[in-house]
Amino acid sequence: GRAFLLSNVSDIPGSSPGNCGKGWSLEECKLIYDRSKNIINKLKDIITATNITIKHDSYVVTFFSWKNLGGIVEMWKIKVGKDGTASLLFHEVVAEEVGAYFVLR
Repeated sequence: GRAFLLSNVSDIPGSSPGNCGKGWSLEECKLIYDRSKNIINKLKDIITATNITIKHDSYVVTFFSWKNLGGIVEMWKIKVGKDGTASLLFHEVVAEEVGAYFVLR
């Protein structure tokens, strides 16, 4: 699968009835949206654009991603030090089975 950086919920393929992307018919896209619309509406208040702040001589980068394998939405918070080293401060799976995703069987 692939991971995508999100700036808002509309970046998720299938977050509206007509934006599923390649390989999905309009009818399939509408079904995908109907299946996910309750979760998508909740995510509208959660997903934000990437935010970078300075804290104790380091950058703290907060962002959201979506994976097309399983439709997983994740929140990440990473610290980037002056020397360029990065460390994970926080990670959370916010939602699953969102948008035009696929699963392996």
